[in-house]
Amino acid sequence: MVDKNGEDTEKNLKDVGDIKSLPAVLKKNTSKIMGVLPSGFDDAEKKDMVRAIFYLAVKAYEEIPMLRNCTPDSILKSIMDAASLGMIPFSKTNECAIIPYGKIAQLQLMYRGVHRLAMNTGLFKNIRIDTVRAGDKFNYEKGFNIRLTHIPLLEPIADRDIQFFYGLYELKDGGRDFVVMARKDMDAHRDKYSKQYKKAKENKNLGNAKWHTEYEAMGLKTILIKLLKYAPKSEKLINQLALDKVIKREIAPEPKDFTKEAEEDFILERQFDAEGSGVYEETEEEKGKKKVKKEKDIGVKETIKGKPGSLVTDEALDHIFAMGKTLHIDDKSLNNKIKLRFKINNVKDMTVAQAEKVFKDLKADIDKLNKEADEIEKGIALQEKREQEARESTKEAEGPEKEEKIEQQSLT
Repeated sequence: MVDKNGEDTEKNLKDVGDIKSLPAVLKKNTSKIMGVLPSGFDDAEKKDMVRAIFYLAVKAYEEIPMLRNCTPDSILKSIMDAASLGMIPFSKTNECAIIPYGKIAQLQLMYRGVHRLAMNTGLFKNIRIDTVRAGDKFNYEKGFNIRLTHIPLLEPIADRDIQFFYGLYELKDGGRDFVVMARKDMDAHRDKYSKQYKKAKENKNLGNAKWHTEYEAMGLKTILIKLLKYAPKSEKLINQLALDKVIKREIAPEPKDFTKEAEEDFILERQFDAEGSGVYEETEEEKGKKKVKKEKDIGVKETIKGKPGSLVTDEALDHIFAMGKTLHIDDKSLNNKIKLRFKINNVKDMTVAQAEKVFKDLKADIDKLNKEADEIEKGIALQEKREQEARESTKEAEGPEKEEKIEQQSLT
């Protein structure tokens, strides 16, 4: 993305571990994050979401040392993956998490996030997941006449251990199914598949393992994955789950997920540790965006050269498609739009005059995104200033407890 000064906002910052680096990366990629948010949100809602994403991400970055070991670009990618699903990492909804694997941060969908994505497909009438605790009445039967009965004991659950996890779904067309896992089976699953838990246990530091701090939530996520593995799935859901490779392979496995290359990538994905690479490599999309110069200084005449009736040059086409990438429009979509707009069979048949119209439209959209980015940056700066002033004014008078309360209020 090109900012108002014509500078490339995709430039990777090298000061890994510096708390100031992540805010800089996020602010420079405001438009990019805005661009991946689901289309169901209006502009005001998108700006509110971006502000929340920035605030919570930076707060987590400052408070979690392991996250500061990750490269800012890997955190940005995880944030963008979450944003594309309409989710806010580190929020109280707990729909997703960003997990440090050495120097690489990766998106991990939590059970609430997977549940929401599945329900959004419109295939399910109901999806339920729950735990059975000591003292509950629980019975189930498989076969042609499936049946599951759970009658909870009307007593506080705090002192009653979990004995079973179960999940069930009911389709809108009437189909239904359920799965059950005993506590010991769930523990065996954790011990076999959670590298984070194994490492924390070896280091006697279980406070860093979600399977220890959030055992019930991780168990519910596991039972939900097991439930959805053989349930009907939409193409959109499969694509969304692909952002978390582990969940994708378990819920919606495809032959391409088990090629030699995919298997090697999957193993590496699970084996990132303190020696994680953290190497930043530009994508083709990012390379394309760097071709877009400062549009304020480089006008249409300097870019789309030639007489109005002559055919557009390859150089001008490259520039137009690079502008499209800046707006998150893939080459195929932009190609089709141009052909449909001017009723031509090939974009190379476009005239200079037609190319000028496309250039002006794309430039207007880029300017709009940059303006929105400026507004969001100003809003974030103002919010940070107010919070800092509030902390300073209350710190001496009311102590650290009041300061924490103000931070909590700023989230709402």
